Amino acid sequence: MPNKRPFRFPKDGSYVTYIGMKARCYQPSHKDFHNYGGRGIQVCDRWRFGVPGQYGFDCFMDDMGARPEGCTLDRIDQNGNYTPENCRWATTKEQSFNRRNNRREMVGGRNVLLAEAAMSHGLSPRIVAARIDRYGMSIEDALTRPLRPRGNAISGKKSARRAALTGEDR
Repeated sequence: MPNKRPFRFPKDGSYVTYIGMKARCYQPSHKDFHNYGGRGIQVCDRWRFGVPGQYGFDCFMDDMGARPEGCTLDRIDQNGNYTPENCRWATTKEQSFNRRNNRREMVGGRNVLLAEAAMSHGLSPRIVAARIDRYGMSIEDALTRPLRPRGNAISGKKSARRAALTGEDR
């Protein structure tokens, strides 16, 4: 099968996504290679080389479908390869919860993102993280203790900040 094929580029951006996926994994000169190919992330053979009678891009489209508007390609397991089982089309918000540097905590016997747990309790993820890291609270206390109103600068800004983070009385 020839390397190049005559076809029209899909107007939904799927081909650009496909080419970018392969470049991140196999071109050391790509600016993000160190986060993908440099870490051993690969594209499955079906998408990379195709199958008899089909090009790799055709196989990619058969498995993934056209790229929905506002979505990009996302690997569900960030340490896994680009495969049909490990990829999905996701929005930027969905992808923000699926990053290697996200913090996970055990809440109610479930492993959840700290940011998701905090937002579901109406709190800032930064406040919850500070309560755990700086003040030694359990995740349950950090999520359920009410915030105290902050004091003014005259009464001591630092103690008001601590009281707001810890839920303590000043």
